[in-house]
Amino acid sequence: MKVLIALDSSSASGGIINVVQARPWPSGTTFCLVSVVANTTGPFGMNDSSTSESASSATKTASHYLENAMALLKKRVPHAKVFAEVLQGGVVGRIVAKAKELHTDLIVSGHQGCYGLGGQTLGVVAQGVVQRAPCSVAVIKPKRMATVLPNCAHGT
Repeated sequence: MKVLIALDSSSASGGIINVVQARPWPSGTTFCLVSVVANTTGPFGMNDSSTSESASSATKTASHYLENAMALLKKRVPHAKVFAEVLQGGVVGRIVAKAKELHTDLIVSGHQGCYGLGGQTLGVVAQGVVQRAPCSVAVIKPKRMATVLPNCAHGT
């Protein structure tokens, strides 16, 4: 089974690894952890040194976060193959494209817990991934993530 796990450094994303590791996975499962750094441009679509530095900083932060998440998942699901990649571009498009490239069986994502007139709804990214994904998508609710292990975002 091939599983793509979409992460960012938000508190909503922090418990996804804990939810994933708590489930039984068949032998030979491969996990690809991804974090997408959105393209940044300055005024009028121009890149300047401040946007380049910001993108570089965001990439380093995402890479560090993925390394910690990957180590935790490898420790808790030792029979699985785990790798990670920081992607650049539009978040939904890059997640869906990576899932297609890897022939993913399942995408796991969190959501920010947006509230609308009818109660809790999916955020823009989670909804976009669900609508465009080439495979099944598991969207982990923030409340569920917090009940498994609340301190995952801090690497504990």
